[in-house]
Amino acid sequence: MIHRVTFPAMDLSGGEKQRVVLARQLALDPFVLLADEPTGTLDIKTGKVVHKALIESSKAGMTLITTSHWPSIIEELTEKALWLDHGEVVAYGDSKTVVEEFEKQVEETEREEHVKLGEPKIEIEHCKKYYYSVWRGMVKAVDDVSLTIYENEIFGLIGMSGAGKTTLSRIICQVDPLTDGSIKIRVGDRWIEIGRVAETGVWLSWATKTEGTGEQTATRVAMLHQEFSLYPEKTILENLTSCLGLPLPMELGSMKAKFMLQGVGFSEEEVEEILKKTHAELSVGERQRIALAQILMKEPAIAILDEPTGTMDPITKKFVADSIRAVRENLGMTFLIVSHDLDFAYDICDRIAHMQDGKVTKVEDLRVV
Repeated sequence: MIHRVTFPAMDLSGGEKQRVVLARQLALDPFVLLADEPTGTLDIKTGKVVHKALIESSKAGMTLITTSHWPSIIEELTEKALWLDHGEVVAYGDSKTVVEEFEKQVEETEREEHVKLGEPKIEIEHCKKYYYSVWRGMVKAVDDVSLTIYENEIFGLIGMSGAGKTTLSRIICQVDPLTDGSIKIRVGDRWIEIGRVAETGVWLSWATKTEGTGEQTATRVAMLHQEFSLYPEKTILENLTSCLGLPLPMELGSMKAKFMLQGVGFSEEEVEEILKKTHAELSVGERQRIALAQILMKEPAIAILDEPTGTMDPITKKFVADSIRAVRENLGMTFLIVSHDLDFAYDICDRIAHMQDGKVTKVEDLRVV
């Protein structure tokens, strides 16, 4: 990452920010380092590099205390492990032994059979996102990418940190404009160009001249950002209802919020407690599941999930996978999942595109024939 030394933090990917923060802490040469989910949102190759740095620092005399939802990370980085559940100790001892006991609780996510996809929903043609850097010259964050994503499909984007996955998803979500090329979303028999919405404010112009909101709703994309946030002064119930501006009576909104929270892995008892709390009273993993529930509450035509399982344990990930499939089946929603969690991506996605240096290098079809 030497080439990014002069970059402002806002220009770094989520994985790059995580590595910078870790490097800053290691540079202090601490006696004790508490690493909370140190590689949860990193790709496997980059994660191995970070693990090596932590292990070497530990051998040099630093005490390492790490928390992680990934059993493999606990086994690799630690000698002793403590397994907690709802604040109570389940097991303590040799890391390998504790991990083996924990993994017995994890059920495998079975792939769906005979998934039928609809007509093309998103057409990406020669999409480019370039920007200029004083030190690197022209940076090709997304470089001539062409893809077709179908209605009712769960499509995955994987690749190393900085490969261009999040940049492409932000263009589809109409947060950033593309530099060249085209991105269109199908509405009935029409294709709506959305590649420059962030730049031109086309929806504002369109809304003043067009009756109804059918097309805008049909092209609406909701995104779970890797750096998600909730309204800190509001309760979780408010975050899932009034804060989203949903036109629902409070009683119906509350019922829907409870249903969505159960869909992302909370029990009925936990839901009743969580709805009254604010985000400060919840763990990072709980906040991420609530942010995912926010997206599902909106029922968009297309949902983009950027690292949806980065802070989730394997048991919760199965709940989330089942919930995404149920929403796809019941609402016909199209999903784009950006992830470094290869197990999750291969379990749930119908097709996966591999990205490297801004380009799509391969597209895999994982559907059971």
